[in-house]
Formats: sequence, structure tokens, C-alpha cells
Amino acid sequence: MDIFIFRYAATGQFPPNTNKGQAFVHDPKLSDKSVVKAAVRLRFRNTVGQVMMCRRVMQLTAKPKSMQLKTLDSTIQEHRGAGHDVQASHATHGQAEGQAAEWDG
Repeated sequence: MDIFIFRYAATGQFPPNTNKGQAFVHDPKLSDKSVVKAAVRLRFRNTVGQVMMCRRVMQLTAKPKSMQLKTLDSTIQEHRGAGHDVQASHATHGQAEGQAAEWDG
């Protein structure tokens, strides 16, 4: 499952057989809560050696007969050292899918 976490962080594509990502996040019914939030962070170096970070925040809501998954935030940042991060891209509810390739250098 670990390789699928990297793929989700970079592309926004959920692993196969996860019912559109619903089985990718901890089931809210197991914790007696109706909402569970999750975050995935991937820190890497692009092709020109710059340190980058992708972050995706999700929310899984248990409804009486179904579950609803939302991507709350997708962010790609360039790290330039302590206190000098540059936010390259910020989107909500799935707007950042595919933008990681733009920051490949």
C-alpha cells in the first residue's frame, strides 16, 4: 500500500479497489465518529534538485447509507530553507490534480 500513498500525493489518483478512495482513509465507524480527516505529505527533490513538498488533506464523512470523501486541500510547495518556503500551488476539492508535473523543473 505504501507505493499507492506516493502516487496519491503526487497525482491525486487513489489506489485501485478503494471505492474512489473511501477505503483509503480510516473508516469513521470504527472510531464512533461521523467525520475522519487524513493528510498525506510527500517531500522530494525535483529534476533540478529543488526540495518540494506535496500535501493533500482529505475528509471522510459517514452518512447513514454511504460514505463521502472530499479532498479539502492540495498544496505544492518549494522549500528554500528555514522560513523561506514558496507556495507554488494551492487548490481545494481536487483542483490541483496533475499540477505536480508543472513543478518538475
